[in-house]
Amino acid sequence: MDELQAAVLRVKLPTLDQDNARRRQVAAEYSNQFRDLPVKTPPCFVDRENVYHQYVIETPHRNDLRQFLAARGVGTGMYYPMPLHQHEAWISRGLPRYSLPESERYASQNIALPMFAELTDDEVDYVIHAVRDYFPARD
Repeated sequence: MDELQAAVLRVKLPTLDQDNARRRQVAAEYSNQFRDLPVKTPPCFVDRENVYHQYVIETPHRNDLRQFLAARGVGTGMYYPMPLHQHEAWISRGLPRYSLPESERYASQNIALPMFAELTDDEVDYVIHAVRDYFPARD
């Protein structure tokens, strides 16, 4: 870790619990507002708290939804856009070729929505409305 990273962590550490609580609040609002949409939201566990470093939904409309959101100024990300067993590093080593349907489905459907403690309520509402605006024509 370099000095700049250490300095940032020293500044962020005092508000860590507060930031985690805010991300949980944002995630709860996303999940509540998306419950009737054709998306899979992150699981919620009764025996532990998630800090929602990312908020990743799954939808077969991922690529179109990303474009729709981008046109409205909503940034998104993709985590693990390619399953490990399809990477060139795997294939070039002559490792076994597998059919892993769940890994392949997840890789083609995951989309990370904006998630950080500093999101304002208005920004959260904007993301929610943008996602909801995408789906009515596709129900």
